[in-house]
Amino acid sequence: MSPRLRTRLATAVTATLATAIAVPILIVAAPANAATTWPGSLVTVTPTRVLDTRINVGASTPPAQGTTVLRIGATSGIPLANTSAVVLNLTATQPESAGYLTAFAPGTARPITSNLNFVAGASAQNSVSNLVVAPIDSLGQTAIYNGSGGRVDLVGDLVGYYLKPTDQIVAGAFTPLTPTRLLDTRIHLGGSQLDGEAEMSLVVSGRGGVPSTHVSAVLLSVTVTAPEADGYLTVFPGTSGVPDSSSLNFVAGATAQNSVANTVVAQLGSNGQIDLFNGSLGRTHVVVDVLGWYGPASGAGNGLLTPMAPQRLLDTRTGATPQKLPPGGTVTTTAKTPTTPGNASGAVLNVTVTNPTAAGYITVYAAGTSAPPTSSVNFRAGQTVANLVKVPIDSNGQLTVRMSETASADVVVDLYGTF
Repeated sequence: MSPRLRTRLATAVTATLATAIAVPILIVAAPANAATTWPGSLVTVTPTRVLDTRINVGASTPPAQGTTVLRIGATSGIPLANTSAVVLNLTATQPESAGYLTAFAPGTARPITSNLNFVAGASAQNSVSNLVVAPIDSLGQTAIYNGSGGRVDLVGDLVGYYLKPTDQIVAGAFTPLTPTRLLDTRIHLGGSQLDGEAEMSLVVSGRGGVPSTHVSAVLLSVTVTAPEADGYLTVFPGTSGVPDSSSLNFVAGATAQNSVANTVVAQLGSNGQIDLFNGSLGRTHVVVDVLGWYGPASGAGNGLLTPMAPQRLLDTRTGATPQKLPPGGTVTTTAKTPTTPGNASGAVLNVTVTNPTAAGYITVYAAGTSAPPTSSVNFRAGQTVANLVKVPIDSNGQLTVRMSETASADVVVDLYGTF
Protein backbone atom coordinates (compact mmCIF):
# COMPACT_ATOMS: atom_id res chain seq x y z
CA MET A 1 0.00 0.00 0.00
CA SER A 2 1.35 3.48 -0.83
CA PRO A 3 1.97 5.99 2.00
CA ARG A 4 -1.19 7.49 3.39
CA LEU A 5 -2.26 10.72 1.79
CA ARG A 6 -2.54 13.39 4.46
CA THR A 7 -4.40 15.89 2.31
CA ARG A 8 -8.02 16.17 3.31
CA LEU A 9 -10.18 15.40 0.28
CA ALA A 10 -13.46 17.13 -0.42
CA THR A 11 -15.89 14.33 0.38
CA ALA A 12 -17.73 15.96 3.24
CA VAL A 13 -21.12 14.57 4.17
CA THR A 14 -23.71 17.15 5.15
CA ALA A 15 -26.81 16.64 7.20
CA THR A 16 -29.81 18.89 7.70
CA LEU A 17 -30.55 19.28 11.40
CA ALA A 18 -33.97 20.36 12.59
CA THR A 19 -34.06 23.65 14.48
CA ALA A 20 -34.23 22.87 18.18
CA ILE A 21 -35.91 24.89 20.90
CA ALA A 22 -33.35 25.84 23.53
CA VAL A 23 -34.18 24.38 26.95
CA PRO A 24 -32.06 24.23 30.11
CA ILE A 25 -30.01 21.03 30.38
CA LEU A 26 -28.63 19.90 33.72
CA ILE A 27 -25.24 18.21 33.46
CA VAL A 28 -24.20 16.23 36.51
CA ALA A 29 -20.50 15.62 37.10
CA ALA A 30 -19.80 12.35 38.86
CA PRO A 31 -17.60 12.67 41.95
CA ALA A 32 -13.93 11.75 41.57
CA ASN A 33 -14.48 8.62 43.65
CA ALA A 34 -17.65 7.62 41.80
CA ALA A 35 -18.54 3.99 42.43
CA THR A 36 -19.57 1.69 39.62
CA THR A 37 -23.16 2.12 40.81
CA TRP A 38 -23.24 5.59 39.23
CA PRO A 39 -26.03 5.84 36.61
CA GLY A 40 -24.86 5.14 33.09
CA SER A 41 -21.55 3.61 34.13
CA LEU A 42 -19.95 0.46 32.76
CA VAL A 43 -19.43 -2.38 35.21
CA THR A 44 -16.76 -4.79 33.96
CA VAL A 45 -16.85 -8.43 35.05
CA THR A 46 -14.50 -11.37 34.75
CA PRO A 47 -15.26 -12.66 31.23
CA THR A 48 -17.80 -15.46 31.54
CA ARG A 49 -19.17 -17.72 28.82
CA VAL A 50 -22.95 -17.29 28.83
CA LEU A 51 -23.75 -18.51 25.30
CA ASP A 52 -22.64 -21.48 23.24
CA THR A 53 -25.30 -22.86 20.94
CA ARG A 54 -23.03 -25.76 19.96
CA ILE A 55 -23.72 -27.31 23.38
CA ASN A 56 -27.08 -25.59 24.12
CA VAL A 57 -25.73 -23.12 26.67
CA GLY A 58 -27.80 -19.95 26.96
CA ALA A 59 -29.82 -20.34 23.77
CA SER A 60 -30.48 -22.61 20.82
CA THR A 61 -28.92 -22.28 17.37
CA PRO A 62 -30.86 -19.67 15.38
CA PRO A 63 -32.33 -20.96 12.11
CA ALA A 64 -31.87 -19.26 8.77
CA GLN A 65 -33.34 -15.75 8.99
CA GLY A 66 -34.57 -16.59 12.48
CA THR A 67 -34.12 -15.29 16.02
CA THR A 68 -32.89 -16.94 19.20
CA VAL A 69 -33.24 -15.50 22.71
CA LEU A 70 -30.32 -15.45 25.11
CA ARG A 71 -31.54 -15.70 28.70
CA ILE A 72 -28.63 -14.09 30.42
CA GLY A 73 -30.22 -12.67 33.56
CA ALA A 74 -30.92 -15.75 35.66
CA THR A 75 -27.34 -16.86 36.22
CA SER A 76 -25.20 -13.80 35.47
CA GLY A 77 -25.65 -11.98 38.77
CA ILE A 78 -26.22 -8.62 37.08
CA PRO A 79 -28.79 -6.24 38.67
CA LEU A 80 -31.57 -6.62 36.10
CA ALA A 81 -33.76 -3.82 37.43
CA ASN A 82 -30.91 -1.33 37.00
CA THR A 83 -29.24 -2.60 33.81
CA SER A 84 -29.83 -1.13 30.34
CA ALA A 85 -27.52 -3.33 28.26
CA VAL A 86 -24.97 -6.12 28.50
CA VAL A 87 -21.56 -6.14 26.83
CA LEU A 88 -20.80 -9.39 25.02
CA ASN A 89 -17.94 -10.59 22.91
CA LEU A 90 -20.14 -12.34 20.36
CA THR A 91 -18.76 -14.93 17.94
CA ALA A 92 -20.41 -16.50 14.88
CA THR A 93 -18.92 -19.89 14.02
CA GLN A 94 -19.47 -22.55 11.36
CA PRO A 95 -22.00 -20.54 9.32
CA GLU A 96 -23.66 -22.43 6.50
CA SER A 97 -24.01 -19.29 4.37
CA ALA A 98 -22.91 -15.66 4.41
CA GLY A 99 -24.88 -13.24 6.56
CA TYR A 100 -24.93 -11.08 9.67
CA LEU A 101 -26.14 -10.94 13.28
CA THR A 102 -28.30 -8.29 14.94
CA ALA A 103 -28.79 -8.06 18.72
CA PHE A 104 -31.87 -6.27 20.10
CA ALA A 105 -34.24 -6.32 23.06
CA PRO A 106 -37.01 -8.95 22.83
CA GLY A 107 -40.43 -7.42 22.29
CA THR A 108 -39.05 -4.50 20.28
CA ALA A 109 -38.85 -4.06 16.54
CA ARG A 110 -35.66 -5.52 15.06
CA PRO A 111 -33.53 -2.66 13.70
CA ILE A 112 -32.16 -2.71 10.14
CA THR A 113 -28.59 -2.82 11.42
CA SER A 114 -25.91 -5.46 11.97
CA ASN A 115 -23.47 -6.22 14.79
CA LEU A 116 -21.15 -8.53 12.86
CA ASN A 117 -20.87 -10.02 9.38
CA PHE A 118 -19.66 -13.47 8.35
CA VAL A 119 -19.04 -15.62 5.29
CA ALA A 120 -19.92 -19.27 4.77
CA GLY A 121 -17.59 -21.91 6.17
CA ALA A 122 -18.67 -25.06 8.01
CA SER A 123 -15.49 -25.17 10.10
CA ALA A 124 -14.67 -24.08 13.63
CA GLN A 125 -11.82 -22.08 12.10
CA ASN A 126 -14.34 -19.94 10.23
CA SER A 127 -15.23 -17.79 13.23
CA VAL A 128 -15.88 -14.03 13.40
CA SER A 129 -16.18 -12.10 16.66
CA ASN A 130 -17.20 -8.58 17.62
CA LEU A 131 -17.90 -6.70 20.83
CA VAL A 132 -21.66 -6.13 21.09
CA VAL A 133 -23.57 -3.84 23.44
CA ALA A 134 -26.87 -5.71 23.56
CA PRO A 135 -30.02 -4.17 25.09
CA ILE A 136 -31.94 -6.44 27.44
CA ASP A 137 -35.55 -6.68 28.60
CA SER A 138 -36.78 -6.79 32.20
CA LEU A 139 -36.04 -10.53 32.36
CA GLY A 140 -32.42 -10.06 31.33
CA GLN A 141 -32.95 -11.41 27.80
CA THR A 142 -31.52 -10.25 24.50
CA ALA A 143 -32.59 -11.42 21.04
CA ILE A 144 -30.09 -12.33 18.32
CA TYR A 145 -31.22 -12.44 14.69
CA ASN A 146 -29.44 -14.60 12.12
CA GLY A 147 -29.57 -12.67 8.86
CA SER A 148 -28.35 -15.49 6.64
CA GLY A 149 -29.77 -18.30 4.55
CA GLY A 150 -28.38 -21.04 6.79
CA ARG A 151 -27.78 -22.05 10.40
CA VAL A 152 -24.95 -20.49 12.39
CA ASP A 153 -23.68 -21.30 15.88
CA LEU A 154 -23.13 -18.53 18.40
CA VAL A 155 -20.66 -18.14 21.26
CA GLY A 156 -20.96 -15.25 23.71
CA ASP A 157 -18.74 -14.09 26.59
CA LEU A 158 -20.16 -11.60 29.09
CA VAL A 159 -17.54 -8.91 29.78
CA GLY A 160 -19.66 -6.23 31.45
CA TYR A 161 -22.95 -4.37 31.67
CA TYR A 162 -24.19 -0.78 31.61
CA LEU A 163 -26.30 0.63 34.42
CA LYS A 164 -29.38 2.58 33.41
CA PRO A 165 -28.82 6.31 32.89
CA THR A 166 -30.94 9.02 34.50
CA ASP A 167 -32.97 11.73 32.76
CA GLN A 168 -30.10 14.10 33.52
CA ILE A 169 -26.95 14.17 31.39
CA VAL A 170 -24.19 12.61 33.49
CA ALA A 171 -20.58 13.26 32.51
CA GLY A 172 -19.15 10.09 30.97
CA ALA A 173 -22.36 8.08 31.33
CA PHE A 174 -23.70 5.87 28.52
CA THR A 175 -27.21 6.09 27.09
CA PRO A 176 -28.19 3.24 24.72
CA LEU A 177 -30.31 4.00 21.66
CA THR A 178 -32.44 2.05 19.24
CA PRO A 179 -29.82 1.47 16.50
CA THR A 180 -30.22 4.01 13.71
CA ARG A 181 -28.45 4.10 10.35
CA LEU A 182 -26.61 7.38 9.73
CA LEU A 183 -24.61 6.44 6.64
CA ASP A 184 -25.02 3.87 3.87
CA THR A 185 -23.07 4.76 0.75
CA ARG A 186 -24.67 1.85 -1.16
CA ILE A 187 -27.93 3.79 -1.34
CA HIS A 188 -26.41 7.29 -1.07
CA LEU A 189 -27.72 7.75 2.46
CA GLY A 190 -25.42 10.42 3.91
CA GLY A 191 -22.76 10.14 1.22
CA SER A 192 -21.30 8.31 -1.74
CA GLN A 193 -18.76 5.50 -2.04
CA LEU A 194 -15.50 6.47 -0.31
CA ASP A 195 -12.52 6.79 -2.65
CA GLY A 196 -9.15 5.23 -1.94
CA GLU A 197 -6.98 7.21 0.53
CA ALA A 198 -9.84 9.67 1.01
CA GLU A 199 -11.74 11.09 3.97
CA MET A 200 -15.35 11.93 4.56
CA SER A 201 -17.01 13.78 7.41
CA LEU A 202 -20.23 12.60 9.01
CA VAL A 203 -22.47 14.71 11.25
CA VAL A 204 -23.56 12.68 14.30
CA SER A 205 -24.79 15.24 16.84
CA GLY A 206 -28.54 15.78 16.67
CA ARG A 207 -29.19 12.60 14.66
CA GLY A 208 -30.52 9.15 15.52
CA GLY A 209 -31.38 10.10 19.09
CA VAL A 210 -27.97 11.64 19.86
CA PRO A 211 -28.38 15.07 21.54
CA SER A 212 -27.09 18.13 19.70
CA THR A 213 -24.87 19.16 22.60
CA HIS A 214 -23.13 17.76 25.70
CA VAL A 215 -21.98 14.56 23.96
CA SER A 216 -18.32 13.48 24.12
CA ALA A 217 -18.45 10.22 22.16
CA VAL A 218 -20.79 7.78 20.46
CA LEU A 219 -20.95 4.00 20.16
CA LEU A 220 -21.12 2.96 16.51
CA SER A 221 -21.30 -0.17 14.41
CA VAL A 222 -19.15 0.51 11.34
CA THR A 223 -19.22 -1.80 8.31
CA VAL A 224 -17.09 -1.83 5.17
CA THR A 225 -18.54 -3.74 2.23
CA ALA A 226 -17.43 -4.52 -1.34
CA PRO A 227 -13.95 -2.94 -1.06
CA GLU A 228 -11.94 -2.78 -4.27
CA ALA A 229 -8.57 -3.24 -2.51
CA ASP A 230 -7.14 -4.45 0.80
CA GLY A 231 -6.93 -1.80 3.48
CA TYR A 232 -8.34 -0.38 6.67
CA LEU A 233 -10.78 2.25 7.91
CA THR A 234 -10.01 4.75 10.66
CA VAL A 235 -12.73 6.61 12.60
CA PHE A 236 -11.57 9.71 14.49
CA PRO A 237 -12.75 13.14 15.75
CA GLY A 238 -13.69 15.40 12.88
CA THR A 239 -11.42 18.25 13.99
CA SER A 240 -8.16 16.31 14.44
CA GLY A 241 -5.62 14.86 12.03
CA VAL A 242 -5.75 11.26 10.80
CA PRO A 243 -4.18 9.12 13.58
CA ASP A 244 -1.82 6.20 13.03
CA SER A 245 -4.46 3.66 14.02
CA SER A 246 -7.22 1.58 12.47
CA SER A 247 -10.83 0.88 13.44
CA LEU A 248 -11.32 -2.14 11.16
CA ASN A 249 -9.42 -4.00 8.46
CA PHE A 250 -10.69 -5.52 5.22
CA VAL A 251 -9.63 -7.45 2.12
CA ALA A 252 -10.65 -6.83 -1.46
CA GLY A 253 -13.89 -8.37 -2.68
CA ALA A 254 -16.48 -6.53 -4.71
CA THR A 255 -19.44 -8.49 -3.35
CA ALA A 256 -21.84 -7.90 -0.50
CA GLN A 257 -20.45 -11.04 1.14
CA ASN A 258 -17.07 -9.37 1.58
CA SER A 259 -18.22 -7.23 4.51
CA VAL A 260 -16.43 -6.52 7.78
CA ALA A 261 -18.07 -4.86 10.80
CA ASN A 262 -16.63 -3.57 14.06
CA THR A 263 -18.00 -1.74 17.07
CA VAL A 264 -16.30 1.63 17.55
CA VAL A 265 -16.27 4.14 20.41
CA ALA A 266 -15.76 7.38 18.49
CA GLN A 267 -14.90 10.70 20.11
CA LEU A 268 -16.76 13.59 18.47
CA GLY A 269 -15.03 16.67 17.19
CA SER A 270 -16.08 20.08 18.45
CA ASN A 271 -18.34 20.33 15.39
CA GLY A 272 -20.27 17.21 16.40
CA GLN A 273 -18.74 15.19 13.55
CA ILE A 274 -16.59 12.15 13.02
CA ASP A 275 -14.29 11.59 10.08
CA LEU A 276 -13.72 8.29 8.25
CA PHE A 277 -10.45 7.63 6.41
CA ASN A 278 -10.16 4.87 3.79
CA GLY A 279 -6.62 3.51 4.09
CA SER A 280 -6.67 1.57 0.83
CA LEU A 281 -6.01 2.27 -2.84
CA GLY A 282 -9.56 1.38 -3.91
CA ARG A 283 -13.07 2.59 -3.32
CA THR A 284 -15.32 1.03 -0.72
CA HIS A 285 -18.84 1.30 0.60
CA VAL A 286 -19.29 2.23 4.26
CA VAL A 287 -22.26 1.76 6.61
CA VAL A 288 -22.48 3.50 10.01
CA ASP A 289 -25.13 2.73 12.66
CA VAL A 290 -25.31 4.67 15.94
CA LEU A 291 -25.95 2.49 19.02
CA GLY A 292 -25.66 4.97 21.89
CA TRP A 293 -23.90 8.06 23.25
CA TYR A 294 -21.74 9.18 26.16
CA GLY A 295 -22.09 12.37 28.22
CA PRO A 296 -19.30 14.97 28.47
CA ALA A 297 -15.86 13.53 29.28
CA SER A 298 -15.83 12.49 32.91
CA GLY A 299 -12.30 11.92 34.15
CA ALA A 300 -13.95 10.27 37.16
CA GLY A 301 -13.03 6.72 36.19
CA ASN A 302 -14.90 3.75 37.67
CA GLY A 303 -17.12 3.00 34.70
CA LEU A 304 -17.57 6.53 33.31
CA LEU A 305 -15.97 7.19 29.94
CA THR A 306 -13.18 9.58 29.10
CA PRO A 307 -12.91 9.33 25.29
CA MET A 308 -9.81 10.33 23.37
CA ALA A 309 -8.45 10.44 19.84
CA PRO A 310 -6.97 7.02 18.99
CA GLN A 311 -3.45 6.39 20.30
CA ARG A 312 -1.24 3.41 19.45
CA LEU A 313 -0.06 1.49 22.53
CA LEU A 314 1.47 -1.62 20.97
CA ASP A 315 2.61 -2.84 17.55
CA THR A 316 4.69 -6.02 17.52
CA ARG A 317 5.72 -5.29 13.92
CA THR A 318 7.78 -2.25 14.98
CA GLY A 319 10.46 -1.37 17.52
CA ALA A 320 14.04 -2.47 18.09
CA THR A 321 13.21 -6.19 17.89
CA PRO A 322 9.94 -6.75 15.96
CA GLN A 323 8.61 -10.20 16.79
CA LYS A 324 5.30 -11.99 16.42
CA LEU A 325 3.59 -13.11 19.60
CA PRO A 326 4.41 -16.85 19.73
CA PRO A 327 1.95 -19.67 20.52
CA GLY A 328 0.89 -19.32 24.15
CA GLY A 329 2.96 -16.15 24.48
CA THR A 330 1.97 -12.97 26.30
CA VAL A 331 2.85 -9.30 26.02
CA THR A 332 2.01 -6.55 28.52
CA THR A 333 1.45 -2.90 27.65
CA THR A 334 0.13 0.14 29.46
CA ALA A 335 -2.92 2.33 28.92
CA LYS A 336 -1.34 5.11 30.94
CA THR A 337 -0.74 8.11 28.69
CA PRO A 338 -0.44 11.84 29.41
CA THR A 339 -4.21 12.14 28.84
CA THR A 340 -5.29 9.09 30.88
CA PRO A 341 -7.11 9.92 34.17
CA GLY A 342 -5.12 8.78 37.19
CA ASN A 343 -8.00 6.73 38.57
CA ALA A 344 -8.90 4.91 35.34
CA SER A 345 -9.94 1.32 36.02
CA GLY A 346 -10.51 0.12 32.46
CA ALA A 347 -9.62 0.81 28.84
CA VAL A 348 -11.46 0.90 25.50
CA LEU A 349 -9.18 -0.64 22.89
CA ASN A 350 -9.23 -1.55 19.24
CA VAL A 351 -7.15 -4.74 19.04
CA THR A 352 -5.94 -5.98 15.65
CA VAL A 353 -4.36 -9.33 14.79
CA THR A 354 -2.40 -9.56 11.54
CA ASN A 355 -0.12 -12.06 9.79
CA PRO A 356 -1.29 -15.10 11.82
CA THR A 357 0.36 -18.42 10.92
CA ALA A 358 -2.78 -20.46 11.69
CA ALA A 359 -6.30 -20.11 13.05
CA GLY A 360 -6.58 -19.10 16.69
CA TYR A 361 -7.57 -16.34 19.09
CA ILE A 362 -6.14 -13.83 21.55
CA THR A 363 -7.36 -12.92 25.04
CA VAL A 364 -6.94 -9.44 26.56
CA TYR A 365 -7.16 -9.04 30.35
CA ALA A 366 -5.87 -6.99 33.29
CA ALA A 367 -2.17 -7.50 33.99
CA GLY A 368 -1.40 -9.49 37.09
CA THR A 369 -4.53 -11.65 36.82
CA SER A 370 -5.08 -15.08 35.29
CA ALA A 371 -6.12 -15.28 31.65
CA PRO A 372 -9.86 -16.07 31.47
CA PRO A 373 -11.03 -19.02 29.31
CA THR A 374 -12.56 -16.67 26.74
CA SER A 375 -11.50 -14.94 23.51
CA SER A 376 -11.23 -11.27 22.55
CA VAL A 377 -10.37 -11.64 18.84
CA ASN A 378 -10.74 -14.74 16.64
CA PHE A 379 -8.79 -15.13 13.40
CA ARG A 380 -7.95 -17.48 10.52
CA ALA A 381 -4.53 -18.11 8.96
CA GLY A 382 -3.34 -15.08 7.02
CA GLN A 383 -6.29 -12.93 8.11
CA THR A 384 -6.15 -9.38 9.47
CA VAL A 385 -9.01 -8.78 11.88
CA ALA A 386 -9.85 -6.17 14.53
CA ASN A 387 -12.26 -6.07 17.47
CA LEU A 388 -13.28 -3.51 20.07
CA VAL A 389 -12.24 -4.64 23.54
CA LYS A 390 -13.29 -3.18 26.89
CA VAL A 391 -10.95 -4.50 29.56
CA PRO A 392 -10.04 -3.78 33.19
CA ILE A 393 -6.50 -2.51 33.82
CA ASP A 394 -4.38 -2.96 36.93
CA SER A 395 -3.38 -0.17 39.33
CA ASN A 396 -0.44 0.70 37.04
CA GLY A 397 -2.72 0.92 34.00
CA GLN A 398 -1.36 -2.28 32.48
CA LEU A 399 -3.08 -4.97 30.44
CA THR A 400 -1.91 -8.28 28.98
CA VAL A 401 -2.49 -9.91 25.59
CA ARG A 402 -2.21 -13.70 25.37
CA MET A 403 -1.94 -15.72 22.15
CA SER A 404 -3.65 -19.09 21.83
CA GLU A 405 -1.47 -22.21 21.65
CA THR A 406 -2.35 -22.76 17.98
CA ALA A 407 -0.72 -19.80 16.23
CA SER A 408 1.72 -16.93 16.22
CA ALA A 409 0.75 -13.48 14.97
CA ASP A 410 1.44 -9.76 15.12
CA VAL A 411 -0.75 -7.73 17.46
CA VAL A 412 -1.64 -4.03 17.31
CA VAL A 413 -3.40 -2.25 20.20
CA ASP A 414 -4.95 1.24 19.89
CA LEU A 415 -6.42 3.16 22.86
CA TYR A 416 -9.77 4.92 22.27
CA GLY A 417 -10.66 5.88 25.83
CA THR A 418 -10.65 4.89 29.49
CA PHE A 419 -13.20 4.13 32.18
